Amino acid sequence: MNLKTVSDSTEKRTVEIIPPVTQNASSASPTPAQGILRVAAYCRVSTDEESQQQSYDTQKRFYADYIHSRPGWCMAGIYADEAKSGTNTKYRPQFKQMMADAKKGKFDYIITKSISRLARNTIDALTAIRTLKSLTPPVGIFFERENLDSLDSKGELMLTILSALAQEESRSISENIRWAIQKNFEKGKAMVDPNRMMGYTKGPDPHGEWIINEPQAAIVRHIFKQFSQGISGNAIARELNNMGVTTVNGKKWYASAIFLILRNEKYVGDCEMQKYITESFLTHKSVKNTGHAKKFYVTNHHPAIIDRFLWDKVQFMLQKSSNAKNGSKTSTVPSLFKNLVCGNCGTNYFRTAYTSYAKNYTDERWTAADQYRETYTFSYNVWRCKGKYKKTKGKRRGRLSLEEKAGLDKNCPSKCLYECALKQSFMEMLYQLKQEYSVYGKSCKFYQKFEKAFQTVSHYEQTGSFTIERLKQLNLEISELENEYHKTLSHREHVLHLDDAPSKSQVSVYDALIRDLKQHLKQKKAEYTQLNEEILFSGHMKKTFSLFLHFLQELPTQNKAGMPLQIHGLNHIVSLTTNGNLTPSPETLQEAPDFLSFDKHLYHSFIKSGVVKGDLILYQTTFGIELESVGNHRTFSDFYGFRTCTDDGKVTLLTDAWQVNGKSVQYKKTLLHSSKDTAK
Repeated sequence: MNLKTVSDSTEKRTVEIIPPVTQNASSASPTPAQGILRVAAYCRVSTDEESQQQSYDTQKRFYADYIHSRPGWCMAGIYADEAKSGTNTKYRPQFKQMMADAKKGKFDYIITKSISRLARNTIDALTAIRTLKSLTPPVGIFFERENLDSLDSKGELMLTILSALAQEESRSISENIRWAIQKNFEKGKAMVDPNRMMGYTKGPDPHGEWIINEPQAAIVRHIFKQFSQGISGNAIARELNNMGVTTVNGKKWYASAIFLILRNEKYVGDCEMQKYITESFLTHKSVKNTGHAKKFYVTNHHPAIIDRFLWDKVQFMLQKSSNAKNGSKTSTVPSLFKNLVCGNCGTNYFRTAYTSYAKNYTDERWTAADQYRETYTFSYNVWRCKGKYKKTKGKRRGRLSLEEKAGLDKNCPSKCLYECALKQSFMEMLYQLKQEYSVYGKSCKFYQKFEKAFQTVSHYEQTGSFTIERLKQLNLEISELENEYHKTLSHREHVLHLDDAPSKSQVSVYDALIRDLKQHLKQKKAEYTQLNEEILFSGHMKKTFSLFLHFLQELPTQNKAGMPLQIHGLNHIVSLTTNGNLTPSPETLQEAPDFLSFDKHLYHSFIKSGVVKGDLILYQTTFGIELESVGNHRTFSDFYGFRTCTDDGKVTLLTDAWQVNGKSVQYKKTLLHSSKDTAK
């Protein structure tokens, strides 16, 4: 103990100077009387590159030797995060463990290389320093490069300044990296590892040449071909799993994986870059680029696995499927013919199911026992106009006025449409168009109708200056809203890290503002998309019509038995009307018209709506013209004598309604009561 005497004119007093019990890590080694100083070390590298890995190992060895070499110091552990960014402590498990151990009193000091090793985020760095400083006893951090001790009151301001500089350095590095990446994108250099994709591998070329992996590419082609033929994503996944085929990661197939492949432009040889962007260099949160930044699309970047027409066809089918949007796991097609409108009353058609007996049908379920009543039934779909069946809203007919009774008798006179007739008539229309185009080419009637509609739309687009100006204005408004949105997000993130209660209460205000900005952005983008589609409709028309022509040319010309298709209304056909058992001869089968397979994806891809006018339906197409379909009033009996072909190539004639319907027949067996049981 040291005593110092201070002289005074009135009285004498003494001041006792008590030395500190502990010393910080930057001071001299503690004496044995002060005990052993427990020191932990923290080190971190941000990437897993070889050079960084060497730095990581070097840091660990250095601090182990450094702590052991200091007298009075005791090793309390080394905490090391490998390949972790310093801009956020959220994904640094060793940092979290170190903070937890500090609160448990497992060490007295932490030594680290620099402030940037601890954190490049100012808020995270200061929060950690102050949290450790507030412990009992306090835990200090010594920053070797800056020669600063967090327990030294003089170093508080310097630590704040240096933490801010570390954060700014991180921001600068992030921007430089982003700039370099975008420059590579502009040159067409993609940052994609083909080894992680089904169908590609990286070649020995130092520039990263893409090489097609043929066994895997065959799977990709199979997926595209199956979907283009109307097979659902779930069905394709189920088929691949049954075949024992796995994904590129060796996992089981699901519909979501199928759709990821179907939407991946790399399989057609193209490469879209910067699909996702990092919102903030502090949070590293990646979001989908929906216009926040530039995108880069490189055509013919690498060898293609599928041809461009098949790619366009699949993308068109995905776009028209009701649930095949971004993020959807499955694709379901909307109800057939739901877009039909009655030409008499203007109301929509709706589907309903009827049940009928399956005549002349028996199978192994039939017992022919007298005590049972046995029946075979089948259900079939018809489409009805809503105006044909008016409801009286609970009123009885006898209580209605004469005018109301007259109104009931004036229901729409339209007929019910059998779904099988709608399907057959639509396919016959397509084959009619296919024949016209194959014979007359661009001189055919429907092609000339399209050319006229295309010229009209093109003329409107060239004179629509108001729409162009509105698009420019919307683009500016969207840009300003997005900037405001990102600024608000940044402010909210800053407030979240503050400890005072008033700041915490501001979070709800920011949340409300963010919701409003998102809503405004959504509305502006929706208007922009609509106007953009209108002004670019001619291009959409031409592309869609071109696809439609390809679809027509791809329509099969043979059934699954290899017989040339006979299309009712196109070929010279002897119409057969049969009922009951009929054993057709080969000549009969050759002359019979085909009951065609309906392509639901083709219908939903190109038909916007349809107006029913008796037996005729006027279909409005997605490429701007009307197509006419006839024969929609046909019933089951009108298809007797048509031939059908199963998947295994077996050809038969349709002779009964249940065969035309094509659905399974239901069997029902009911026990009959005897007369004695009835009397009881």
